[in-house]
Amino acid sequence: FFFWYLGNYYYNITNKLALKAAGGAAGYPMTIATLQLGVGVLWALFLWAYPDARQLPKLTFNDWLRTLMVGFMSAGAHAGSVFALSAGAVSFGQIVKAAEPAFAALVGTMFYGAQA
Repeated sequence: FFFWYLGNYYYNITNKLALKAAGGAAGYPMTIATLQLGVGVLWALFLWAYPDARQLPKLTFNDWLRTLMVGFMSAGAHAGSVFALSAGAVSFGQIVKAAEPAFAALVGTMFYGAQA
């Protein structure tokens, strides 16, 4: 629990420094967010390709289609939090990131009919 918060703290500070170096809100926040997601994709592919790391998931095309909207919404939430960090103080970014569970609940209810 403590290490998650510590990692989150350093992620936000490092992200803010990178965004500031890239020009802030007028710079390249969406490019940075996309690159971060790209590194995550490469890491996941590495974990599936590396021997004895993880078993490749068995997805049908229908399964893939059903997860596509969740993936786009998650990418949008990540991009929003990165843009929030570039637009203001780190505390503003924390507020946007804290709203992500509510955003996920709203998407789940609107698109999937899930109820809490």
